[in-house]
Amino acid sequence: MSEPNNPRFKKLEITKKPNRLKQLGFFSIILTLILITNLFNYLLFHALSELFSIIIAGGIFLIGWNSRRYMENSFFLFLGISFLFVGLIDLIHTISFKGMGILVNATANLPTQLWISARFLQAISFLVAFFLVNKKIQAKYVISSYSLGLIFIFLLLFMGIFPDCYIEGSGLTLFKIGSEYVIILMFITSIFLLYYLRNNFNPHVSILLFGALISICFSEISFTLYFDVYGIFNLIGHLLKIVGFFFIYLAIVQTGFRNPFDLLFRRLKTQEERIKKERDTLLNIFDAITDKIYIVNQNYKISYANPSFINEFGEIGDRTCYKYLHNSDSPCDDCKLPKILKGYTERWIWKSNKSERYYDHIDTPIRGMNNGISKLAILRDITELKKTEKQLKDFVSMVSHELKNPLTVLLQSIETIDQFGDRLQENAKNQIMNIMSKNSQLMAALVEDLLILSRIDDKRTTLDIEKCDIKKIITETVQKLSPLLHKKNLDLKFNMDEIEELKGDPQKLEQIFRIILDNAIKYSFKDSKIKIGLKNDYKGKYNQKDIDGILLSISDGGRGISEEDLAHIFERFYRSDNVKDVEGTGLGLSIAKELVNLHQGGIHVESEYGKGSTFYVFLPKNLDHNKA
Repeated sequence: MSEPNNPRFKKLEITKKPNRLKQLGFFSIILTLILITNLFNYLLFHALSELFSIIIAGGIFLIGWNSRRYMENSFFLFLGISFLFVGLIDLIHTISFKGMGILVNATANLPTQLWISARFLQAISFLVAFFLVNKKIQAKYVISSYSLGLIFIFLLLFMGIFPDCYIEGSGLTLFKIGSEYVIILMFITSIFLLYYLRNNFNPHVSILLFGALISICFSEISFTLYFDVYGIFNLIGHLLKIVGFFFIYLAIVQTGFRNPFDLLFRRLKTQEERIKKERDTLLNIFDAITDKIYIVNQNYKISYANPSFINEFGEIGDRTCYKYLHNSDSPCDDCKLPKILKGYTERWIWKSNKSERYYDHIDTPIRGMNNGISKLAILRDITELKKTEKQLKDFVSMVSHELKNPLTVLLQSIETIDQFGDRLQENAKNQIMNIMSKNSQLMAALVEDLLILSRIDDKRTTLDIEKCDIKKIITETVQKLSPLLHKKNLDLKFNMDEIEELKGDPQKLEQIFRIILDNAIKYSFKDSKIKIGLKNDYKGKYNQKDIDGILLSISDGGRGISEEDLAHIFERFYRSDNVKDVEGTGLGLSIAKELVNLHQGGIHVESEYGKGSTFYVFLPKNLDHNKA
């Protein structure tokens, strides 16, 4: 998608615009000088007027002829060739004009016949030229056709067959006046065709051609009104013809030299501008996409990278893809670029050594403005997806493992009772039944925890908010877990402020406290202490938004949590290697965190390995009902 870098194009692209005021001033001076000659010698005025248009006609022919190999359509070629023959007829018209004395016995009729022939030829040529827009025609056929036409006109003239156009003493003939109106009608038709086809021309060229055709129309109207070849309307007609040809000069001759792309390669330039616009639109889209996108050319150079890519990997500079992405001095052994340049599309998973993230990497070929093929690469960050996939695998593995152990114990217990039930003593039977009950409860707890998390993930868990007595919730939960406390002979200490008002879901708050207290009991050493704190109007590091709230703390004197494990303590199914002897699903703290989040609070832990842990739960007193 790189820009063309051809010096020839740069030389032809001349952006400096001509000074219109200077041009109009210079033309006004020329027009005034020609007009002044009329005061002294009308023949000189007429000759200069015609020579002005003849020279411009020659210039139009030169532009059209010499650029015929490069033109996209035949409009300017056809018009250029036609102006050569129009100029030839106008030249003969000039030298045969009454009073010039070059042609013996020449009357005013012959130059008028030549004039009307040239105008017919010019009007027809404009009409035909507009039908050749976006078409190609060979120059030799155009030259041959106009040559035959010129011969035919001269035969009609010199054989006396051509109708009279001017009669001495009577003035213009009906044929001459009628022909002028037909010519005017053809020029008006050309104006409509130009308007219809204006998008095929440079706007500047279109305006000038409009000016030329309109001026020529008024010129022809003037030539229908004169009675004397030296009269005022003849003078006005020639002046308007000069103006018309000046516009043609600006539109074709000057534009052809100054800005050839505006004249000869309008469609090419329009297509190039359209492609650039589409390219810019596409790049703007790329810039807005959060996926990482970059383009690599055939030389392995990164020619484009969107902001998302640069933000992730850094500025590109003038580096190759293998140097930038892999810090290598040569293309990778498994480089996809050669295959992409052959037209294939590749999709693969790539792990960046720079960002340590995983990407779904799609490589596909694209064709640039210079017709070369490059590689478009789209990288979608799938690190979280990979993490989720791993969690799903771990989840399935963990659930299978967690269910397998109690199921195995249950099956073995059932098998033992089935085979040896008659011989087992009552004591042994009760022991087996207790084991079965314990493992059944463990499986039920695991299933219940999974259902809770599933409802939270699906946004199906809502809060039944009401005024809560948090101290009562804590006291009742302690009573429910008292058998576990007594079993390990744990000493429970309370330090709780009075809480006047707290809004929340009592059932969910009880569940949070039960999970954390149960966790403290499980990991506490026998004969140790558990401290439960409740602070009203807490303002501290766990109240990051500085709002009205309370802080619940539960401290145990257990084995503590290592720094490595602290970072993962609230992850689902995460259990440290040093607590495998303690029963649990690995989901409790995850559930507690989700329920605290529903209450718009926060849960934190501080721990010292070997000495115990403290869990802190901050709860706002008033929930935002729009978020709850």
